[in-house]
Amino acid sequence: MSTQAPQDLNKLCSKKGRTQPFLLATTLANGCTEAINLVIDKVPLMTFKESSAAIAALIGSYFIFDLEYPNECAGTFFFLQEFVTQMSVNKSAKYSTYQNACIGILSNKELN
Repeated sequence: MSTQAPQDLNKLCSKKGRTQPFLLATTLANGCTEAINLVIDKVPLMTFKESSAAIAALIGSYFIFDLEYPNECAGTFFFLQEFVTQMSVNKSAKYSTYQNACIGILSNKELN
C-alpha cells in the first residue's frame, strides 16, 4: 500500500517552485521506494522501479529538451553525465552522443 494516493501524486507534481524536470519517489508504509516518477511540465511521464534508470532518464530529459541544469545541483548532474554515462560535458553534438548513451542504459533497465 502506498503512502501517496494517486491524486496526491498529481498535487506533488504541480507544487510551485519545483525545477522542471524532476524525479518524485513514492514510498510504501514501511519506507521502501514503491516507484520513481520522471515529472516534466508538472506531469508524471515515466515510472521506474530502479533509481539508475530514473536518473539516466532525468539527465536525458535535460539534454533532449536542451535545458540547463539547476545551479544548486549542476555539479552533481555534470558528475553523473560525465562519469556515469561517460559523456563529455562538451555541449557540441551533445544530443546524439547522449541519446546513444541513454538508449544503451535504458535498454538494459525495466521500465513500467
